[in-house]
Order: sequence, then C-alpha cells, then structure tokens
Amino acid sequence: MQLKDLETVDNRLQKEEKRAMTGGIVAKRLVEVLHLYKAALEKGLSARTVVLDDLQQEAAKDCNY
Repeated sequence: MQLKDLETVDNRLQKEEKRAMTGGIVAKRLVEVLHLYKAALEKGLSARTVVLDDLQQEAAKDCNY
C-alpha cells in the first residue's frame, strides 16, 4: 500500500510543482508537505507519521494521506 501511496504522492508532486512555479503560496507549502510525505514513504513509514506545522496542515487539508 505504501508503494501506491508513494506513486500517488509523486504524481501529485509533479502537478503541484508546476503550480507552485506560477507563484501560489499555498501550492508552495503543499509541495513542501508532499516532499515530507515522500521522504516518510521512502523510509517505509506512513504519511500520517509526518509532523506538520499549522501552515503546512492548512495546505495539506485536501491531500487525504
């Protein structure tokens, strides 16, 4: 299951990185969060183990990870 989650995060990360380049602050924070999720998943941990600050939590609300 974590491999599928990693694939999903990678796909979302590609889309959000493009959006972040246009200057969206929320998209930039979401890219940051997705990188954190990706790092956790690559270590074999659940994305739910990632500790986020308030701004990151706000950006990640629609991720569902």
